[in-house]
Amino acid sequence: MKKPRADAILLNLPADQEARLAAALLGGLPYHQALILVRDEFGVDCKSITPLQAFWRKVCRPLLLGRRQRLQQTAQLHAAAAERHPARFDEAIFDAIRLKAYQAAISPDASLVDAKTLLRLALKLRDQELDQRRIALSERRIEHEFPPPVQTAPLSPEEYQKRLREIFAIDPDCPPLLDPSAPPAPPLPADPQPPAGQ
Repeated sequence: MKKPRADAILLNLPADQEARLAAALLGGLPYHQALILVRDEFGVDCKSITPLQAFWRKVCRPLLLGRRQRLQQTAQLHAAAAERHPARFDEAIFDAIRLKAYQAAISPDASLVDAKTLLRLALKLRDQELDQRRIALSERRIEHEFPPPVQTAPLSPEEYQKRLREIFAIDPDCPPLLDPSAPPAPPLPADPQPPAGQ
């Protein structure tokens, strides 16, 4: 039987061991720790990281590229959904940030910098929600205080005169003010210009 090349030792692993090693490397396991994993759990003694590099090129890289492609497609689907329903997408992001902030706050292993950043984000989101509520309340108050004008049919000349007298508090016995059906008055003549020499 032909002995495998030194850099191809890990390319002949059983499927379950190959999947486990690929998951570990894709999860961020450094090569020096992967050498220990392979030796202790798979019984394969690698003298250097060269077999791991070959394993990464042949097995992990295609998996990583496939994962990135799926993530890109998923991101495009989510972006399209967010354009159609922005409010729902914002709520999902806000909920995710709140959850991460909560996990960082209660986790004893969480980085203080990460926890502080997430808590600040959560507080900013809360402030943003409060601002949105204030704006909505202001808009409702303005609509209540200043309702849009009611569109009515044109007034008859008598109703027009009556309405003018009500608005400007004019004595009802006064003669008609303006006739809405009368043609507009001619423009006033321009002021005479003084002679050019003066």
